[in-house]
Formats: sequence, structure tokens, C-alpha cells
Amino acid sequence: MRFLTTFGMTMSYVIERWGLWRRSRHKPHQHQDTTIAASFRPKGEISFFIRDIPNKVRYLISVIANEVRNLIFQIIMVFYSIVHYYTLSMQALKIYLLSFFSLFYPRLCNSCRKALISEEECLCSFCRYELPLTHLHKERENSMTQIFWGRIAIETATALFYFQKGGKIQHLIHQFKYKGKTDVGIYLGKMLGRQLKDHPLWEPIDMIVPVPLHERKKHARGYNQSEIFGMGLASAFKKPLVVNNLVRITKTDSQTRKSRFRRWENVESVFELKNPEAFRGKNILLIDDVVTTGSTLEACASKLIQIKGVRVWLATIAMSV
Repeated sequence: MRFLTTFGMTMSYVIERWGLWRRSRHKPHQHQDTTIAASFRPKGEISFFIRDIPNKVRYLISVIANEVRNLIFQIIMVFYSIVHYYTLSMQALKIYLLSFFSLFYPRLCNSCRKALISEEECLCSFCRYELPLTHLHKERENSMTQIFWGRIAIETATALFYFQKGGKIQHLIHQFKYKGKTDVGIYLGKMLGRQLKDHPLWEPIDMIVPVPLHERKKHARGYNQSEIFGMGLASAFKKPLVVNNLVRITKTDSQTRKSRFRRWENVESVFELKNPEAFRGKNILLIDDVVTTGSTLEACASKLIQIKGVRVWLATIAMSV
């Protein structure tokens, strides 16, 4: 429709310019008949036949072009109004349906358990405002990279939040890991992905690799929390999530109450790679839920950097302070 409107305006302009050129160029000779019809007309009517008829035709075509253009414009406006009204109606219908179902199945904040409004997802605005963001992704050397100094060669590292016992982040991670609230992990992954997406320190990354769970523990829990977190991260970061290449071959005890040395002993030789060639020359973002001493991430990263050309970045939901 836009093309037809432009075409009509263009034709109107061309016809108008053509008429001006004809008037300026055409000068009929007095002693010569320019048309056959001139022999059947009085001499004084020759100029009318030559000049006025093209002008009338040009005027008629111009009027028709303007009417067509106006008609097309009106059709476009009607179509736009219909689409706009339909879009607003669907949005209003969605809001009404969500409000109705919230009477029976209310959407609650996963932190304070208060009702969410339609624009909120997973967390209410008040709880999100209070989350202890680290902003460590902006600096190559930071408090998280210091954990790995002298232990493993990494490019840089970041955590989305600071972890404190009894705080909102501990509650969220507990909901995510042990209560089946996988939507929390995806939501937090998207938050980190939006932070990393356009930052030059994280731009070289080729893929995301989650710290694996042993198959028996994964089956008992129903999912790998690092993998779920990686799904949200990958969707916002626009990088592929690669699972089932780095695997855990030995089931280990929980790391929660172990010392740093005991944590390292617990994971020193429990990871292996099924297909090392798939990672050759890649820049890998290794992710986990929480970093405390860094033993698990160190054990995984040490396997990855044994492959030729591999560079490793680290990211977690939270880091202990």
C-alpha cells in the first residue's frame, strides 16, 4: 500500500512536469496543420485542440491519482486502527485473565511471598531492589578472581550477588535447589546474561558449560541447578549451553560443611571430559550456583584448560562473603 501511494504521487508529479515541458516546447506553425482534425475545424480552434485537451487529460489524471492516493491512505488508517484495537484488546484480555486466575492461583514473590503485579516476574520490585548485586563483571581483577590466584589460570570471574547467611539470596537459592523452584534459576540466569551481554570482558566467550551433577543426585533432585541457571543465562547472553561433555564420574558428599582442603579432596578427581576435541580452542564460561572456596570450579577448570587453546571464564549466582 505504501508503494502504491508513492507510485500515485510520483505519477502525478511526472504528468505535471510533462505538461509544463509540452507548453514550453510546443509552438505550432501558423501555415501548417498539425493534425488531421485541423482540416475539419476553423483555424482558431487549432490551438484549443493542441494545447487544451492535453491539459484537461493531465488534470483528469492528476485528480484520479489524488483520489486513489487518498483512498489508499484511508484504507491504511482503517487497517492500522483495526490492528491497534485488536492488540490493545488482547493485552487487556491477558491482564483480565491473569487477574482472574490469580484469585485462585496467586503469583507470589519467591522472596517475601507477597502477590506479584502483572509486570513482575519471580520477584517483586521491592525485593529485587534490595538484592546485593556485586557488579564484579565490570572488572577483570576483582574479589572473586582473588579466590583463584595461584590455583588456576582464568580470564576473569564474576558472581551476580553476595551471599550472606539468612539473607534473601540464601533463601532464593534454597528455593531453587531444594524446593523445585526452577523458575528462580532461569530468572537469575537472565539477570546475569543481561549484565554480560554487551560487556567487552565477556564478549569473546563461545559457549557456556555448567558444573555437572552426578547422575544419581540429578535423578533424585530432578535437575541440575547449574544447568537450569545456564538456560536462563544462555537465553539472555545469546551463547550456546553445552551439557553432557563435562561429566561427574564419582558421587561426592555435600560440600556445605567441609573445610577448604576437604572440599578440594572431595572433588579432586571426580570430573572428566567425554569429548575433549569439542572444546579445543574454545573460550568457555564455566558456571555454578555458589562459590565459597572455589574447589569445585577449580577442579572443573583444571580439566578444561588441559585442552589445547581453551580459555576459561567463571560465573556463579552468588559468592560467599
